[in-house]
Amino acid sequence: MAKVDFTAEDNRLYSKPEWWDQEYKKCDPNQHYEWLTGPKDANFLKCILSYLKDPNMKIPNVGCGISHIQDVIYDQGYHDITNIDISPTCIKNMKDTDTRGMKWEVADILQPFPFEPELFDLVIDKATLDAVILSDADKWDIEDSVYEIPTKYFHNVAKILKPGGTFIQITFGMPHFRKRLFEKSGVNWTVTSHEIQPDHSFEFYCYECVKSV
Repeated sequence: MAKVDFTAEDNRLYSKPEWWDQEYKKCDPNQHYEWLTGPKDANFLKCILSYLKDPNMKIPNVGCGISHIQDVIYDQGYHDITNIDISPTCIKNMKDTDTRGMKWEVADILQPFPFEPELFDLVIDKATLDAVILSDADKWDIEDSVYEIPTKYFHNVAKILKPGGTFIQITFGMPHFRKRLFEKSGVNWTVTSHEIQPDHSFEFYCYECVKSV
């Protein structure tokens, strides 16, 4: 089995759905890959598990890729998980090899999600937005057009999130860069950030966005 390597020759390719689908076609259906870090990292796992309050929580994992963080969450007793990715190949492979019976959905984060409004309690994003805005988000000065992508995404997330629900974004984006994206979006939520120091990689951040009641 060849090692999974999602290294793009140009960072702009990470925002292209067709590039992702071609990359997933190269993967064995049973392969996994973790951006930033994964559930084997105790500090990261502690962060994720701290948001799991009620076993009946409805949880979408946005931009799931071929991670297996959803398996760990499921095995903690949280079974209402919907895994979302823009790649049909990714979703097919993950669904075909899923032994737990989770939900799988092809969806574009920049389009309204195909779910009822205010359906979910906790929305998880691990490096999904990072991939879409990788080439622009961490510049000191960014053009107004760059804000359009996270603004669309955040509004789509807010629409499916219950009042009082939480959106967590795991990202390498440092607060002085990333918080301006939340502020500029105009979504009515309270944002706090936490630094996570993983066992075997550089530090990254968890942004906790609580939707206003």
